[in-house]
Amino acid sequence: MNSIFKLTIILLFFFISSYSFGQEKIEQQSNIETIEVNDSNEIFVMVDEFPEFPGGDAARIYYFRDSIDYPKLAIDSSVEGTVYVTFVIEADGRITHVELLKGIGSGCDEEALRATREMPNWIPAKKDGVKVRSQFNIPIRFVLPHEESPSNATKQLSKKEKKVLKKKQKAEAKAKKKRKKQQN
Repeated sequence: MNSIFKLTIILLFFFISSYSFGQEKIEQQSNIETIEVNDSNEIFVMVDEFPEFPGGDAARIYYFRDSIDYPKLAIDSSVEGTVYVTFVIEADGRITHVELLKGIGSGCDEEALRATREMPNWIPAKKDGVKVRSQFNIPIRFVLPHEESPSNATKQLSKKEKKVLKKKQKAEAKAKKKRKKQQN
């Protein structure tokens, strides 16, 4: 269990440090389509291009913030903490083999697993230019809102993540207006 925890910490560090390359680079990479897919059942941890949640890290944070329902038992018991989940991103982007690495109980573990299973398809990892299956570990924080900080979830986002979220929200609002206009 100790080695899994160390691997999780290492992967978290690498994942966080890789975010500094910027959203523009991620968007450019996601526009490149590769037809070749590795037929192997091998699950890679080290790859040339890491898998990405569609829209990047900010979109992933936004997804979990909107998808997770804080369990009533956890609220009543004032349970807070981080649940660590591991899963496989298939070569076609599907999420499979979702498992708990470390939990906090009170229904939070089950809720983190549910939200992870329901994630949209990811942009798969690549090794030698070929889409491959890869393992990914993710921390999911459960934080109760505190009276002194009503927008606790928003404050956890970095300035860059907030900027990306605002752009995404503006684009969604614009698309919604366009659809309404076309319907009328």
